[in-house]
Amino acid sequence: MPHAKSGTEIARRDFLNGAALTIAAGLAPIDQLAAAPPTLPTTSVYPPALDGLRGTTDAAFKVMHSIVFEGKRFDVDGAATEESYDLVVVGAGLAGLTAAWSFRERRPNARVLILDNNDDFGGHARRTEHKAGKRLLLSYGGSESMVAPSVKFSGELARILKELRIEPTRFEDESVFHRKLYPGLKLSKATFFDRETFGREKLVTGDPLMLGFDEFAPDNPGARPIAAFLADCPLSDIARAGLAELFEGSRDYLGNMTPEAKLERLEKVSYRQFLTEICKLPEDAANFFQGRSCDSWGFGIDALGAIEMMGDGYPGAKALRIEDKAAGHAEDKAAYVHHFPDGNASIARALVRDMIRGSVKGVLTGRSMESLVTAEMDYGRLDRAGQPVRLRLESTVVSVRNTAADGVDIAYVKDGKLSRVHARHAVIATYAGVIPRICPEYSKEAADLARQNVKAPLVYTKVVVRNWESFVRLGVHKISAPTSFHTLVKLDYPVSLGRYNFPKSPKEPMVLHLVHVPGEPLQGLGMREQARAGRTRLLGMPFADMETAIRQDLDRMLSPGGFDAGRDILGITVNRWSHGYSYTPTGLYDDVEAMQNSQDVMRAKIGNIAFANSDTAWDAYAHSAMSEAVRAVGDLTGDPPPSPKPRWYQRFLARLSGGSSSPPGGSATPAGK
Repeated sequence: MPHAKSGTEIARRDFLNGAALTIAAGLAPIDQLAAAPPTLPTTSVYPPALDGLRGTTDAAFKVMHSIVFEGKRFDVDGAATEESYDLVVVGAGLAGLTAAWSFRERRPNARVLILDNNDDFGGHARRTEHKAGKRLLLSYGGSESMVAPSVKFSGELARILKELRIEPTRFEDESVFHRKLYPGLKLSKATFFDRETFGREKLVTGDPLMLGFDEFAPDNPGARPIAAFLADCPLSDIARAGLAELFEGSRDYLGNMTPEAKLERLEKVSYRQFLTEICKLPEDAANFFQGRSCDSWGFGIDALGAIEMMGDGYPGAKALRIEDKAAGHAEDKAAYVHHFPDGNASIARALVRDMIRGSVKGVLTGRSMESLVTAEMDYGRLDRAGQPVRLRLESTVVSVRNTAADGVDIAYVKDGKLSRVHARHAVIATYAGVIPRICPEYSKEAADLARQNVKAPLVYTKVVVRNWESFVRLGVHKISAPTSFHTLVKLDYPVSLGRYNFPKSPKEPMVLHLVHVPGEPLQGLGMREQARAGRTRLLGMPFADMETAIRQDLDRMLSPGGFDAGRDILGITVNRWSHGYSYTPTGLYDDVEAMQNSQDVMRAKIGNIAFANSDTAWDAYAHSAMSEAVRAVGDLTGDPPPSPKPRWYQRFLARLSGGSSSPPGGSATPAGK
């Protein structure tokens, strides 16, 4: 296994003092440097530019973990009230920021305080900035794109985006999202087979699978016929023949059942069980799919329902003659291109820019979506005395409770000091599992539901490489590795916007996107059990071990194309999300209808406290979090907009009725990871 060459290792930053990773300079051609957008800020701490371990850091969860695992209690009653606001929002993710924005729109003179335990705002919608020489490279640390915005960011959310000067249709222009770039270089999707699982190491190009969201949908440039692709895969003859038959759909594996009985059976088996128990395929055929679902779902196919996977494009529905009942939404299969260079972090930045005057440096930045991309946020101006909206980072809320009078008391810890503020209203927009810990008035029924929302841990790693010529030599832009540590390795989304130009030449530096999902696959565990086990595993994993896995996987996949981790890696940012995707109810483990019917219990306003996050929607998407925020503010002010049913519930109802998964008059609402 190739390792870093002596003297070329990346100097990891000290996680406690936040010193940035040093990146080699002088790599971009002179003409590129002259045209490059503004360089990174020179301030000592600028969160988007920090490398090493990011996402949920140890410092971010230190206080809450002391409450959960050590039983620590704080003397909230003994703390003096220091400030007073009209609204305090707990959490500066997309839900919290949208709640603050929506409240201010309805109450223009309101004073608002937003508290967040992280050192950056946006929640999972986190921006990452990298430098290669003087070249600025942007990417996303979490929430990446707007899914089908014409449908899912419709109504009130469409109006909010318009107010923020965000026009999703801009990304459908080839000059912004360069859909022809990778196909023009003859790059295709590929699958990597590791020797530990498949007996030998091999990268097979021309992967024809279209699973989940895809930026090239409905096309798949470079795809080969499935039979030709399988012929090159290191699988047993039985596995190849069985998979070919499954993809062809010529055999009904449940031919003696009615469509309704088939759906009922598929609701109660995982997709891996479908392959091995119903289709009678060997283990290596199931391993061909095992981790392909990790990026979209946070789990492998052994923990995901067969019917959900078929709706996501995995084969089986055609063979069982239930394509009309298992199909996903048509808009989910549209081109997945509505993506800022920093993902949905730009939405978070737009909300902050709109609420906090001076939060963006410079007087000529304007309010366009283009100016968001290269604008430099001034973190020193987020929490200034006297401004109507204040955003206070590294502040962990430990108590939210209604007062005897008309209002809410909120206590939080910052820099080891307990502080207390008063507000007329509060929105708790943090993880559902935290709510019972900080809000004693939350009902037992609501708390039980919140604890069932066990979020899936995942890691989005960004690797800055000297160039991407190895990908071109291999003819790939995206690699699925179903049984490797990193189940996905890909070139970043090719997006240019405003003054930001994506690296279009393979000789230029590039940001790679790697996905790792920790867990205990193939142990017979369900989603919640795997999520808990994976979180424990992830939090106990040193950065050094992550770096080793990054280097080894990239060398194993790309070295045939000339890649060398010790020479070609310039920087690493590991975005660790120990609490990642919100839990999505599934018939495999849940009474879906009962959970939907009890959803309002989690959302119900208590006095002057409202609740909003992707968890209260049971839907791990950006627009779901934002929709919940609008609903929560409506609960407080008395004018809530209608709350559409989430995608998973629409599909559930469609299967019950045996019809299309789209509601009358159009497609279902909520969803965008």
